[in-house]
Amino acid sequence: MASTWLFSIAKPKVAMSRAHLSQEERYMIEALKSIGYNQARIAEELDRHPATIRRELKRNAGQRGYRHKQAHRQAQTRAQGSRNAKRISPATLKAV
Repeated sequence: MASTWLFSIAKPKVAMSRAHLSQEERYMIEALKSIGYNQARIAEELDRHPATIRRELKRNAGQRGYRHKQAHRQAQTRAQGSRNAKRISPATLKAV
C-alpha cells in the first residue's frame, strides 16, 4: 500500500456515465498495469467491476499490449458503428 498516496490523488474525475470508461480511466489502466497491478487491483483502484477491466484489456490489447490512446480510438470507432449511434446525414452535417 506504499503507492496508495499516488493513486488517491490521481484518480480520475468521471463526469460522464459510468457505463463507459473515460480516456482518463484508460490511461490509469495502462499506468497501473505497467507497474504490475493485476486486474482485480486495477478494478479496485478505479472503483470498477473486475469484469469491466478484464473486458477492456481483452478487447483493446494490440500487438504491443494495452495502450490507452489506441484503446480509446478503438472504443470510439466501435461506438460510431453501433446500431444505437446517432446518424446524421451529410446534408445536415454540412448545414451545421
